[in-house]
Amino acid sequence: MFVVSANAHAGLAQLLGSFSNELENRSASAALRTYEGLIANAGCFDSMRAPAVVGANGNVTVGPTCTGQTYQLFKNVRAIVHTGNDLTNDGATQFSLGLDKRGLGFALRWDAAEEYSVQGSLSSDYLREQMFSLSSRLTALRLGSQGFYSHAQANYSGQSYYAVQDSLVSGGGAGDDEVYSAWGGFLNYSGGRGTKAPTDLEDAFDFEGNQINAGIDYRINDAWIVGATFGLIDRRVDFDSSKSIVSGKVDASGVSVFPFAMYQFENFYVNASLGYQKLKFDSVRAIRYPSLNPDIPSPNTETVAAVDAQNTSLFLGAGYNLSYKKFSLEPFIHLNGTTTNIDQFVERDVKQAAFDLVVADQKINAANATLGATLRYTFTPTAAVITPYITYELVTQKEDQARTIAARYVNSVSQVNTFGVPTDLPDDEYSINTFGVSAVLRGAHQKVADGVLAGGLQAFFQYKVLKDLNNYEIDMFEFGVRYEF
Repeated sequence: MFVVSANAHAGLAQLLGSFSNELENRSASAALRTYEGLIANAGCFDSMRAPAVVGANGNVTVGPTCTGQTYQLFKNVRAIVHTGNDLTNDGATQFSLGLDKRGLGFALRWDAAEEYSVQGSLSSDYLREQMFSLSSRLTALRLGSQGFYSHAQANYSGQSYYAVQDSLVSGGGAGDDEVYSAWGGFLNYSGGRGTKAPTDLEDAFDFEGNQINAGIDYRINDAWIVGATFGLIDRRVDFDSSKSIVSGKVDASGVSVFPFAMYQFENFYVNASLGYQKLKFDSVRAIRYPSLNPDIPSPNTETVAAVDAQNTSLFLGAGYNLSYKKFSLEPFIHLNGTTTNIDQFVERDVKQAAFDLVVADQKINAANATLGATLRYTFTPTAAVITPYITYELVTQKEDQARTIAARYVNSVSQVNTFGVPTDLPDDEYSINTFGVSAVLRGAHQKVADGVLAGGLQAFFQYKVLKDLNNYEIDMFEFGVRYEF
């Protein structure tokens, strides 16, 4: 049991549960628990004005003393407690900030660590973009091996060309006995941007980012293709202080590897990939709120932090290609399971104002199923085979759930997490609309007599819009090339 100054915290205790949202209530509880713990275990007492040398009873303190950053933290939480007392006319008020209840609620939001919910969002976004890139690569490989373009013909430099094996091949070299290169390399770039509206639990922010994926693929035979993609990510989140009680940013960078395999039989296919991503988050979190008490300075500082995260994921897909003349319709299903681990990290208060937190490690499990279909049309202008397409996907999330970010003040003597910051519930489902075009730009050819057909060049561009995500607006684009060695 904590031993505290008589009724020193009575007023704030009465306000618990009455603030405008759950985040403010939990932040108030964290301030109260930290305050009580410092009095019980660190030698702090309610009326102290300087770091302790003697205890409240006048005796020399034995054991922990309320000095340095511990004393600074005590002043921070005491101001919150006394403000609550002031609002209820119950308990000590000497160090009150002089704020009304709404102002105290805003102060509590500044103190909380709800900004770190964005780390989970960024991890999910990164993985989603990796899945998009992988799906684009598998589609390009699949269309070539299925002979989707096998009846498309173009004329270039006075010669007839046929699109076979995802390449243009000259009419004189398009026989069944020709041997095509088994190796291919590809390079994709994607960029995206979006916004998140504020909620009771999470802050508003804008984000944008870039991603580069490169890789190789190898065609074992007519049925099997294996390969791997390697990715680099760069993303930035800026919190929107015009919409939320927040200021700060998060910069994310990362790398990934996705080995994959695909099996095809006529127009049917299945594919699988087991991926790994490593991310780093660099964060800046501001703490700024007013004090109307001339004896209590207004808090104005920032904390900085760096943390690593790891994603492991399993991706399975299957589909069937239906063709009619120049049209193709491909229904498909994707299954994806992901585990994200975000390491524990420690903030650093740049002004040593003792607002820095220890944020506990996080584990996020998610699984989703996607049902979709792609409609394509192929036409053959001079010197190319061009295929515009549209795709609709309905994504259903099966296992993901709201989580709680646990934290405590760095300078609290207790190792117990006093903050329990909940996140928003994830969406049960959302949709993805894609508009794109792919093209065979250069045909394969023999570099030496009786050699393999290689040198084919393909490219694609696509634009995606994510719909029905609560509080989010996201759009992105991607383009890439593939070359046959």
